[in-house]
Amino acid sequence: MQKLYFILRKFCPLQLLFLLTVFLSSTFSHAATVNLPVATAHTVYGFKESGPFYNIDLFVKWENDPDVTNAGVYAGNMFYFQNGVGGYFGTQKDKNAKKAIFSIWDAGTTVSTAIPNGTDACVRFGHEGSGTSCIIPYNWIAGREYRLRIWMLNRVNNATAWGGWIQDTTTGIETMIDTILLKDSSGYQGYGSLSASGISFTEHYGIGSLSCSALPQAKITWRGPYANMNGTKIGATSSSAIANFNTPECTNSTESSTGAPYVTHEVGGTTVRSIANNTALWSLSTTVFSQTITFGTAPTLTVGGAGSVSATATSGLAVSYSSLTPSVCSVSGSTVTGLIAGTCTVAANQAGNAGYSAAAQVTQSIQVMQPQSGGLTQTIGAMSFSPSTLSVGGTSVVSATATSGLPVVFSSMTSSICTVTPSQNSLFSPVIYTVTGVSTGICRIAANQAGGTVLLGGTFSAAPQTTQSITVGSNQYDCIFNWAETNFPQYFSPANSTTANYAPYQYRYYAGTGNYLAISSADMNVWVLGPSFGSSLLNVGTVTNFLTAAGCPG
Repeated sequence: MQKLYFILRKFCPLQLLFLLTVFLSSTFSHAATVNLPVATAHTVYGFKESGPFYNIDLFVKWENDPDVTNAGVYAGNMFYFQNGVGGYFGTQKDKNAKKAIFSIWDAGTTVSTAIPNGTDACVRFGHEGSGTSCIIPYNWIAGREYRLRIWMLNRVNNATAWGGWIQDTTTGIETMIDTILLKDSSGYQGYGSLSASGISFTEHYGIGSLSCSALPQAKITWRGPYANMNGTKIGATSSSAIANFNTPECTNSTESSTGAPYVTHEVGGTTVRSIANNTALWSLSTTVFSQTITFGTAPTLTVGGAGSVSATATSGLAVSYSSLTPSVCSVSGSTVTGLIAGTCTVAANQAGNAGYSAAAQVTQSIQVMQPQSGGLTQTIGAMSFSPSTLSVGGTSVVSATATSGLPVVFSSMTSSICTVTPSQNSLFSPVIYTVTGVSTGICRIAANQAGGTVLLGGTFSAAPQTTQSITVGSNQYDCIFNWAETNFPQYFSPANSTTANYAPYQYRYYAGTGNYLAISSADMNVWVLGPSFGSSLLNVGTVTNFLTAAGCPG
């Protein structure tokens, strides 16, 4: 491991040089000793951003389910804190079980500073360093990708709680491994934040006196790592990955990459090394994600009339609109105006930013109709919702009246947030339009009346489309607000403040401290603002992690 030690010294303090040897200790469900040589693969990551970070994610996929009759296989990731101390999380398989692990070392040799803070899954260890290790049975499935996550949580007396999670990205089910309390050290609250480096590794343990060729053959693919993100939104991404192999060791281990942010480790069995030590697998000045655009329901449009278009980008960035048929229709912002009868084609674009590449243009076709000859004009009044609030899984009936008296038709312009379903109690009863909350966010409803003849009232042209929004909220949000008020009254008081809306945020303002606590439906993050936090919105974590910390229903 000597060469790896020099790389570790480049990226982290000297006291971490012993970390890789500890991975194979019996304290962490490994064998008590390691008989070199072994087949190992390590990838040293660096971030372009300097940090510090409150979160790191790394995705792992076991490409095969190795035979571990004679030795176990461990796929994990090392992380480091500002005070120089480190830890790791990962997945394992040995003859006893498949597992998920989250562990952190003590900040010194004489005082216990990494303390179990959750269930019996966490225990203290005390050789080759000391600290706390949390291990749970976890039946990972080969071929599936899993997200490994570490996240800074709340303060507890003179310590900071950190949590470790694993999520099955196929089912979306996230499991907390456990939490560890880190006592204040070296002038930091806890251990400080996470540093801008890390090492993914694939190793054998419990090998006894096995020969190199007898070591189980395993293939692991990694994606990431990422920092300060919620799994879908970009915060910071690794900008380099360097392959590294222990010396002395078996040579039946290798690494490869199909391009950032992927790295594949192969160890044991008939593996043949195909890359030199300290080879850069990839190095980027910046890493960007792709995005796509989806249109909502098209408006009804007549010559001289106007309607609104709506489209959303998976990045959450704002979409711009333009007319590809300027002789038929014009576009200003999201408002489309019919000029002549024909097919109006509206284009939606999103140019991207430092984290997202430009989206492919998408279009929507709208038929511009001639108003009925001699038709009377009509308008649609304001919509009402009963009840006036809407939550995920909940319903509200929308209604509005046209001045013509003709029935109004409603549709959702944000189908990922809400849906609209028409129904009738009988053939001759009015149609009822029920809005159902699908996910948290701003639900936009369009109202249209296509025109027609009213008995003894004349013939009416189509009414201009109207739109109205309703926020789809979550009882989970109030649970988070209430938990924060109970646990952090120095920031959020008085308790039970009123929840308000300011798209895309639901928030509470605390007159006693002047602070705001908000949840954004756009990125599903929790944000704070005010004298205690600064004059700019500060992201303090994901809704998912706060729900877990607060014990709120998922």
